[in-house]
Amino acid sequence: MFNLIPLIEAFKLQPVTAPLCFVTICTLTVLLLWFIWSAARIGIANLKRLHQIPCANCRFFTHDYRIKCTLHPFEALTESAINCSDFCLKKRPKKNLDFTSSITLRVG
Repeated sequence: MFNLIPLIEAFKLQPVTAPLCFVTICTLTVLLLWFIWSAARIGIANLKRLHQIPCANCRFFTHDYRIKCTLHPFEALTESAINCSDFCLKKRPKKNLDFTSSITLRVG
């Protein structure tokens, strides 16, 4: 009826294959986590470098996709703009600190 010899041979190999499979799965899991960690570390380093680009706070930045900077249109918003020698901080309008002019009183 049944041929039990292959089944018995499989049980004989189980003490070898079970630890081998366990070690293989653990190794692959550690490698996957290491690759994810290294990719995240590289991505964070790139983000830190790109956040140093000062173009958005520059007076000469136009916010127009056709010409982003009036002085250096090809370098604007790139890594070469990090140490731009023509960077000039925007002058922001002073906020109105006189609170009495914004208050209106209703009588009656």
